[in-house]
Amino acid sequence: MNDVSDGSLLFDTKLDTSGISSGLGKIGSLAGTGLKAAAAGVAAVTAAGVAAGTAFVNAASATASYGDNVDKMSQKLGISAEAYQKWDFVLQQNGASIEGLQTSMKTLATQAQNNAEEFKALGITEEELANLSQEELFERTIAGLQGMEEGTERTALASKLLGKSATELGPLLNQTAEDTEALKKQAEDYGLVMSDEAVAASAAFCDSMNLMQQTMKGMKNRMMAEFLPSLTKVTDGLALLFTGDTSGVDAINEGINEILEKVDEIMPKVLEVGGSIIENLAGVLLENLPKIIDTGMDILFKLVDGIIQALPQLLEAAMQICERLASGILEYLPQLIEVALQMILTLAQGIAQSIPQLIPQIIEIVLQICTTLIDNLPMLIEAAIQIFLGIITGLLQALPQIIAAIPTLIDSIINALINSIPLLVDCGVQLFVALIQNLPAIIVAIVKAVPQIVNSIIKGFTALFGQMKTVGADLLTKVKEGLQSMASNLVAEAKSIGGNIVDGIKNGISAGWEKLKSWVGDLASSLFDSAKSALGIASPSKKFRYLGEMCVAGFDDGIEGLMDGDAIGASINASLGTISANVGAGLAGGAGSSQTFNFYDTQTSPDAIRRKVQNTMTFGLAGGI
Repeated sequence: MNDVSDGSLLFDTKLDTSGISSGLGKIGSLAGTGLKAAAAGVAAVTAAGVAAGTAFVNAASATASYGDNVDKMSQKLGISAEAYQKWDFVLQQNGASIEGLQTSMKTLATQAQNNAEEFKALGITEEELANLSQEELFERTIAGLQGMEEGTERTALASKLLGKSATELGPLLNQTAEDTEALKKQAEDYGLVMSDEAVAASAAFCDSMNLMQQTMKGMKNRMMAEFLPSLTKVTDGLALLFTGDTSGVDAINEGINEILEKVDEIMPKVLEVGGSIIENLAGVLLENLPKIIDTGMDILFKLVDGIIQALPQLLEAAMQICERLASGILEYLPQLIEVALQMILTLAQGIAQSIPQLIPQIIEIVLQICTTLIDNLPMLIEAAIQIFLGIITGLLQALPQIIAAIPTLIDSIINALINSIPLLVDCGVQLFVALIQNLPAIIVAIVKAVPQIVNSIIKGFTALFGQMKTVGADLLTKVKEGLQSMASNLVAEAKSIGGNIVDGIKNGISAGWEKLKSWVGDLASSLFDSAKSALGIASPSKKFRYLGEMCVAGFDDGIEGLMDGDAIGASINASLGTISANVGAGLAGGAGSSQTFNFYDTQTSPDAIRRKVQNTMTFGLAGGI
């Protein structure tokens, strides 16, 4: 954490690999499979010891709590702890509760002090009444009431001596005294009665636990009392801040400083006491560790010995259970298979129905995971590099320890193998002898089983070929039907596509024709408007009339020019000059030959005749040269 001048705090979150290096260094010192197994065994034993210790403490606490309750309740009733437990069992067997005897005992003691005449009806004299204990008086009273006949007299006497609780004791009073004694004996035989000494020890243990809890509570109260004045200043300062008074900050600072000073003052004492407790407990544990281990191993050996002795019976029972389970499974196998198939079909149908909804969700989840991984890829790469560097560093640091441990491991493995050679040889000999002894029986069993095996294989292949034939026929039928259906669908689709194409072309032409007519109309209108704009007129009829008159006049002038002989001669001479020039150029190229041109035409225009002569001679010269 770095302190910044503006009052903010910056936390350094860089990955610290020192712990990884240290841990790998320790792991390196435990190299080898054997040491790992030993460590696992120690961990298992430790865990078992902790679990056993916890169970032991819990059982002791429960027993002590029961015994303490017996101790307290027996004193309230004025009877011994053993008598309380016996009467508790007797009353439970008769649908009553011993907690209801408190009122009865109080009423019984009051009547005994008053020397009630009702006791004489039960055969209890005044002298006995004066010398009997509370427990003895209760037992004599119950026995006397049980000896009376059931009726109003007994009910009235029981109510007089035992109070209102006598009604709940009705089932008990209907028994005999012998039945009650038998129930007490049964409670003893079943181990339901703790001795008075055990009850007293339970009470002492509970008192000790209570004393320890009260002591720890007192220590906590004394320790926290030291901080109360400082905490009061902090809370007073907070109250001032809530009201808007900033002077509360000073009170808070003062209170926090006093708390820290108290911590510095108290912590050494706490550490000293705690260290002393841990040291003493460790000393006691180490002192008694040999006894604990011996006792635990003794218990373990006795438990294993008992299991070994009972193993034949356990194996026989296990075999019977397996045989009955196998018989039951074979008997109900068809029903089980049918139910399983129904479950599988139902599950498959459900999955098939859910796939369309599941696939988009799965794809979305996968895309989200990929996006998240891509977004965090630099951080993951950095962390992976740091972890890899830490592992490499730890391995390098632990390399001397690993190398030093290798010879020891090799020696241990070699010694173990050497020591095991006699056992392996003996085991091999026993296996070989057993195989030789049982070989005839094995061969006979195999020979007997061969026909059945061959028969089963033939039956299996026959059934398989039959199934394959049926499946193949069904498959061909399905393929044929599928191809026919596909062809029909293709023809229908082709027809539909062709019709759609023709309809589309038709609709396109119709729509285009309308657009063409509209475009031509717009063009004509535009040309008409452009003509009017160029001529600067509103109506073009007058201008077009003028243009027509000028065209007619031009035609007349042209005809007159054609009929002019001088103009015709000049035009012909010009053409012949051009021809002469072309011929001269051709001869200058070294042709040295002459060429005759004959052409026939019915031209009436001199200019047309000239053009014809010129073209003929030009192309003729080009071809001849």
